[in-house]
Amino acid sequence: MAVFLYNNDIFTSRMPKERLEKALKQREMISDEDYAKVIGLANIVRPVRSFLFKTPDVYGMTYEEHFIPSIDGVPIEMWYIPVKGAPSDKLVIFNPALPMCRAGFPRHFGEPFSSFDEVEIDFVIQYKHLTDAGYNVLTYDIRNYGLSGEANGGISGIGNYEWRDCVAVKEYVDRDPALPKMKVALYSQCMGVNSQYHAIYRRPELSENVRCMVNPMVVSMAAIFDLVSSKEKELHWSENTPHRFKDGYNYFGREPERGLAFFDAHMN
Repeated sequence: MAVFLYNNDIFTSRMPKERLEKALKQREMISDEDYAKVIGLANIVRPVRSFLFKTPDVYGMTYEEHFIPSIDGVPIEMWYIPVKGAPSDKLVIFNPALPMCRAGFPRHFGEPFSSFDEVEIDFVIQYKHLTDAGYNVLTYDIRNYGLSGEANGGISGIGNYEWRDCVAVKEYVDRDPALPKMKVALYSQCMGVNSQYHAIYRRPELSENVRCMVNPMVVSMAAIFDLVSSKEKELHWSENTPHRFKDGYNYFGREPERGLAFFDAHMN
């Protein structure tokens, strides 16, 4: 096994010596800026595990903790957040983005979480907006994030594995004594969208009772929008910012009106 020193840290490599030497030469040829981009891409498929830095009671919501196995056995941890006061027959299933957990992402905690914008991504305030508007929320940690189990070697499939968790959560909703009676909507961000589309493709029967979907931060949004067959669809661009993490994922938390109006139009 080859051992080498780099940036004052010791690394061990399972690469053959010749391939390792070639990789080191390539590293010397690229700029620090390009190297940072390579590391960023690598971290997408093996990201740091986000943690539950915030819970719904911070914003005065009550919640229940649930856990289920995914369809391949991976433990999935969830929150069910009911509407306060009079019971509601509306449910939003929230599918988080990569590399986030159901709380969001703690970039404001600094390294190793602050590789892009050093700002908190807050999903919990988004649940507050939904419950205040009369929507019960079921949200969960996708595999390898938050408190859910590790799977697939800790590698993110960017939807290619995670769809199994979407299926498991929807099956849970459909068999729970109370939840199947509710009108169901999906709120999925980024990798959550990829995962949900995979799930719909592989298990289309599970989406038959879904009233609508809200999909912020979709990869290749315009292309996906064109491929959606429904005539009842809207496309909205968040303008005047280049910051995907700081502003894109927090958009609904700051400006919930448009998303809530879409839910209201299709869930009432």
